[in-house]
Amino acid sequence: MSAVVRMPRGQKRGRFGRIERREASRLVESTEIAIAKAEPLILAEAHAASSGRQLNRFVTIAFAANNCPMRTVEALGLYLKAASDWLNCHGVPLACIWVIENPAHKDEHVHLLIHLPLI
Repeated sequence: MSAVVRMPRGQKRGRFGRIERREASRLVESTEIAIAKAEPLILAEAHAASSGRQLNRFVTIAFAANNCPMRTVEALGLYLKAASDWLNCHGVPLACIWVIENPAHKDEHVHLLIHLPLI
């Protein structure tokens, strides 16, 4: 399986690890992710699974496409807070992995792997 990862040439990521829109003209398309970047995600998934909270749902959210007035990272924070509150009501702590993508010709969006219990 391959994924498109876009990174600016010779640039560090901005605040919250996201690439700002004004840098979109300098983005480079890639079909792979370096093991150094993937390893923390793999370890996080393994930790969630070992604690009985397998990441069993894949969610994609395009906040801007749905007329959300907030920045994606702010909206994601509220979404994860609401998810955490709901899960805590069911005695389950939040377990998730997320990434914000900012492709050159699409709206910024979030991919989220999350554990949702079978209730």
